[in-house]
Amino acid sequence: MALHQTAALLLDTSPGTGFDGPKLLAPYGRSTLVEHVVSQALEWPVAAVVVVLGPDGEAVAEAVELTPAIVVIDSEWAEGSAAPLRVGLDLLLRIGGFDGALVAHADQPNIAPDVVAAVVERGMRKPMTVARYRYAHGAPYLVAAEIWQRLMGIEGDADLDQLLVTHSNWMDEVWVTQLAPRRVESPLDLAEVAPH
Repeated sequence: MALHQTAALLLDTSPGTGFDGPKLLAPYGRSTLVEHVVSQALEWPVAAVVVVLGPDGEAVAEAVELTPAIVVIDSEWAEGSAAPLRVGLDLLLRIGGFDGALVAHADQPNIAPDVVAAVVERGMRKPMTVARYRYAHGAPYLVAAEIWQRLMGIEGDADLDQLLVTHSNWMDEVWVTQLAPRRVESPLDLAEVAPH
């Protein structure tokens, strides 16, 4: 069942290495990496999908049509992974009406629908509900609105995984038997995750 006040938040935090152009525009199946990830997120049980573009954000936004997702460009992405999270949460607060954000990465295709469903179904018993894959935590992270203001105060390369280490009492885990889906940082990663 959808949490109708929850929005998916897809963060673009890294330009990657070895790509001929913007990483998110790399071919993936019949579209691009970012279009594939957004199309998957649009199937999640959420009320809206927000994409925070960082590296080459303007070029990506001009090259592909991501509607009905909401696209915002983070001009401070080079500061570190905290910047796009701040931008995304700030946008959700300005839109209003959301009680949670389902946070994932714009360069991470193939997050299993059953993992997303399990995290959403668990709900927000604690400030953060996170998938616990075999060896580590990973996306998606369901983040309750009650801590958004605190998260917007973090800076630099701090990410949600690091926050979980220092605030373990905030966390509710959903255990997953498979490995976490790979993020795309290089053409080799793309080849590993591409549909066959």
